[in-house]
Amino acid sequence: ILTLHKHLNLPSSKWKDERAASMRYIANSYFNKNFIEEAIFWYKKAINEAPYLREAYFDLAQLYLERKEYNNTIKYLEKALTIKEKSITYITNELAWNENIYDLISIAYYYIENYEKSFYYSKKAFSMNQNNSRIKENYYIIKEKYENEKEEIIS
Repeated sequence: ILTLHKHLNLPSSKWKDERAASMRYIANSYFNKNFIEEAIFWYKKAINEAPYLREAYFDLAQLYLERKEYNNTIKYLEKALTIKEKSITYITNELAWNENIYDLISIAYYYIENYEKSFYYSKKAFSMNQNNSRIKENYYIIKEKYENEKEEIIS
């Protein structure tokens, strides 16, 4: 954390993408030390520094998902998904760009009982990676829940 603070205070620290990555790493460190408010502060600071990058939105959403704050999870993942252009740099986090982002949002929607959206995102995650057994299992659980809900509405 101290080293990353030093980086942010360097006069040469001007590249917003790299600054945002340092802020995310600070947030990750605070999160791992169970300093949740500090972690949230630094994730939001990273978002403000480079709002055009998905990674900080994704990381903050993961924190909220772990804390069972599903509406905040959805809020930040939905924002992340509006970002379509992937930065091709060493600080890109692939988890924000592969099936994991769809998997996480499907889980959050599931827990707030929005099975339609949960199924939509679960199907997307599963189509991107059919070899992940947890994603596959979630897909079938969510699919069944969604189909049962649709059936109840019809009857």
